Amino acid sequence: MKKLNLAIAAGVLTALIGGVLVLAYGRNVDDKIAKGRAMTPVLVATEALTAGTAGASLKGSTELRQVPKAFLATGTLASLDDVSTMTLVAPVPSGAQLTRSAFGRPSEIGALKPSTGNVALAVGVDLVPGVARYITAPSMVDLFVTYTGGGGAATAPGLADSRTKLFASGIKVMSVSVAPRPEQPDDADAAPSAPLGDQVIAVLDVSPVEAERIVNSATLGKLYLGLSSGERHVTPAGATPDDVVKSNR
Repeated sequence: MKKLNLAIAAGVLTALIGGVLVLAYGRNVDDKIAKGRAMTPVLVATEALTAGTAGASLKGSTELRQVPKAFLATGTLASLDDVSTMTLVAPVPSGAQLTRSAFGRPSEIGALKPSTGNVALAVGVDLVPGVARYITAPSMVDLFVTYTGGGGAATAPGLADSRTKLFASGIKVMSVSVAPRPEQPDDADAAPSAPLGDQVIAVLDVSPVEAERIVNSATLGKLYLGLSSGERHVTPAGATPDDVVKSNR
């Protein structure tokens, strides 16, 4: 009987401990959710801001908005006081949060210098091919190109002739910016423009030979950037539609 009572007491104690742990975990989750919803004042651009604009002149082009903490960009600003003597180093689209990394000293503007023997090459890609803006300087990227139809060695147009190839690896990114939002058409019936602020511009530190290949890929095919660990990657002949549909993985 004593053993039975002890077993019951132990079971009750275990249940109580489990209940306390579950309650504590639930409260911890609720606290994290509440913190993520907490509103924080952040300066937001009310119009497209161009690179080279002095921080002291941005008062009429920005406003303070309350943004949930979970959606804050890194290094957001609540005042222009800290950047009043600095200058925007890259365009800022309307509606974007202002961050400290967007500003630099006036003497630093246009001071990007490639490695000895290399050139600084700017490439523009859409949001997704640009790794959804996760690329920052000095990230390393791999470059992929997809040629369809008449591009490259293909002779006949069509999906069956398309090929995607990794052709450059371990490329250093010197700077990244988001292209200014295009002007909206005055005619309401006009065709809608591309999604605003969805063009990423990356300046790459490359050799002249690599620059030729990148320009060729951007001109004749579709260029994609892949965020890299910095290691040099090499692939075989590339991937075709047949490689995709025949894959067993």
